[in-house]
Amino acid sequence: MKLVKFLLLLVLMLFLAPFETDASFGLKIEPCFLEELGEEVLCGTFEVMENRQVRKGAKIRLNFIILPAWTTDPAPDPVFIFSGGPGQGSADMAKYFAWDYEKLRWERDIVLVDQRGTGQSNRLHCQRIGDPDSAQTYLSDMFPEDYIKNCRKELEKTANLRHYDSTTAMQDIDDLRSALGYEQINIIGSSYGSYTGIVYMKYFPESVRSAFLTHIAMPNWTYSGSIAPNTEVALERLLTDCAMDPDCAIDYPNLRLQLGQVLDQLKQGPAMVPIINPFTGAPENVSFTYNNFIHIVRSMLYSTGRSRWIPVFVHWAAAGHFSPITEYAVNHLYGINTDIMDGMFLCVTCTETIPYINYAEARALAQGTFMGTYRLEQQKNACDWWVRGEHPADFHEMYMMDIPTLILSGEFDPVTPPQYGEELASYLPSSLHVVIPNAGHEFGTVWEDCFDDVVAQFISQGSLNGLDVTCVDQHVRPPFVSWREYEAKNNTQLSRDVKSVAKSDRQKVTKQNPLRK
Repeated sequence: MKLVKFLLLLVLMLFLAPFETDASFGLKIEPCFLEELGEEVLCGTFEVMENRQVRKGAKIRLNFIILPAWTTDPAPDPVFIFSGGPGQGSADMAKYFAWDYEKLRWERDIVLVDQRGTGQSNRLHCQRIGDPDSAQTYLSDMFPEDYIKNCRKELEKTANLRHYDSTTAMQDIDDLRSALGYEQINIIGSSYGSYTGIVYMKYFPESVRSAFLTHIAMPNWTYSGSIAPNTEVALERLLTDCAMDPDCAIDYPNLRLQLGQVLDQLKQGPAMVPIINPFTGAPENVSFTYNNFIHIVRSMLYSTGRSRWIPVFVHWAAAGHFSPITEYAVNHLYGINTDIMDGMFLCVTCTETIPYINYAEARALAQGTFMGTYRLEQQKNACDWWVRGEHPADFHEMYMMDIPTLILSGEFDPVTPPQYGEELASYLPSSLHVVIPNAGHEFGTVWEDCFDDVVAQFISQGSLNGLDVTCVDQHVRPPFVSWREYEAKNNTQLSRDVKSVAKSDRQKVTKQNPLRK
């Protein structure tokens, strides 16, 4: 009852707080019970113009959730969490953020906003190719032409796709900040969330007290052009890591050779693979292609834990047993297809990154790599069929920003490697860049082991003074999965384990997405 009274009081305070914004913008907040958290929080909507330049016509009702601070005297500057993707909504992932950042709530509110085009804010979501009765349908190309064209046609019935860029979204966020009566906010952003965090810091620096950014993606980089070489570095490090690990070296003495054999086989044509359909439990034969293989291995490299399965999957595939990696791929791709708003992803990337890639240079960098140009060409073709919006003339420029910022990178991250964090730090004189050893695009147990306390201290004091980050040096990779573990296990048990790994992977993807898996 005390909590309910406190929430109601907070609602009144928010309504009475002075702010300047367009009178046509509607702000609504009310207490709501989130079953996944088992507690009552605040749910709200905030109307913004879809076309902010003409400020008339269609409106978007932004969905947001406020996780109230566990104190009757919260700090005046809440935490705003920006999600990854592009295509994920922060309010949609309230339960994950509530768990990961619960220590922040002892002093501050946490505000989770579904950015325009995501979550419940006019989500730009198309029904992805995939039928649970046919596992084969999840093994299509990344962006089939018919799917993209149909997706655009369907979304244009309810949205002007030219107005779902990152800058416009951050203008929405700043209007909401003002409407809620907050003079300053603390930003937390991961992957694309770091990208939008940087955009917000760039255009609204006076509104930011501090920022915690991880898996750095910067507006002045064209990431799709560097995917192949970055993935190659991560894969090479994994192969070297296995060769230097006594147990892995014994289990997979010819891992590099076996990987080459698998790639050569799939280049000649797809493998016909018997699997257990993870949705129906029925046996099914599917076609598994070279592009399926490189796409799923790259996705596994994002995760420190899941990457430990790569040697055993390669080992089995080299012996003609493609079922384990194929079943994993179907499970994983199902999760990706349902978690990410493809329309939103394309609105951002086709406006802000893909048009600025030097394709001659990118294709040259991709030559001879494991990934080749597959991902590059898939995204380029998708953008050829999509809508290109607008952004400020200086969008790709970076400026010096004197905002206390804690930056976190994974040593073996295949998409946002540590050099991106280093470059960002060069524009932030009051910053600290920490590289977690043996980590990929996900940080594994290092968060629970120590870094949640570091972030809580940083946000609490709003500065880097006295911050001890040495605990990350203790982070080690989990052991590689040994094929010997499955010598005495039947295929049913193997299928269950692979499905469990893929499910765990999907949960991690939901929490921290890159610029799409």
